[in-house]
Amino acid sequence: MRPRLALGLSCLAALSLTAGNRTETKSFKLASGATLTVKTANSPITVKGWDREEVALQADIFDTEERPVKVETRESAGRLEIEAVFTRSEGWTMGRGPSCAFQLSVPRRLEAAFRTSNAPLTVSDLSGKLVFNTSNAPMNLTALGGDIEARTSNAPFVARGIAGDLRGATSNAPLKLENVTGGLDFSTSNGSISAVNLDGQGKGIRLQTSNGSLTVDLGKATGELTARTSRHDSISFHRSGAEQVEIDKGQMRAKLPGSSQRIELKTSNGGIEIR
Repeated sequence: MRPRLALGLSCLAALSLTAGNRTETKSFKLASGATLTVKTANSPITVKGWDREEVALQADIFDTEERPVKVETRESAGRLEIEAVFTRSEGWTMGRGPSCAFQLSVPRRLEAAFRTSNAPLTVSDLSGKLVFNTSNAPMNLTALGGDIEARTSNAPFVARGIAGDLRGATSNAPLKLENVTGGLDFSTSNGSISAVNLDGQGKGIRLQTSNGSLTVDLGKATGELTARTSRHDSISFHRSGAEQVEIDKGQMRAKLPGSSQRIELKTSNGGIEIR
């Protein structure tokens, strides 16, 4: 097995020595429930789950002779690592920098981590323990399940159809959530939050921003609700069946019968609407 793997890596590295635009493809056997890590930089990552115990990788690469890019892979029992390796530049450089965008089809159930920077991260149809990181670029998650952590910055974040727990943050941009059925702990800043059809499943819901509005449809969520904004901003509440509702000077409390989970909504310099 080891000589075969070494040969595969050598082929990838040799292909990467040719400068310019090119596409490299490779497939790997990986069982459902295994561990996958993917890393690049300044390049987008797109991931989609499928019903195969296999990872299909497409790497779209741009580099130069002075700053080559190669794709390194490491395989071991129940684990696969894929990484774009960039040559460090000496001094200031002009023009377009090297990039290595990844498109992957992967088993639907994994323990996986995906990391890039300054480029979008788009993921759909996965479940398991999942970690997503980028910066200065949007993140879009669709039809995921399990335990999910997701972080970006200075860009919008969108999550739809999350059948599990979701936590994370962005900044200086809006946050949009639809159909999140598990526990939820997410924040942004200087941007609005829109959340529709939540639940919490007894694990709690926490949404926070600043200098932006909060519009929340709690869906099936029940529990102890608190909401807070600036004293000069309004809180509107449209939810039948609530008990012990108190609204006064930018603060609100209510009990939504059915569970004791905590539901916390917080902003500043923005109104809050709760349904």
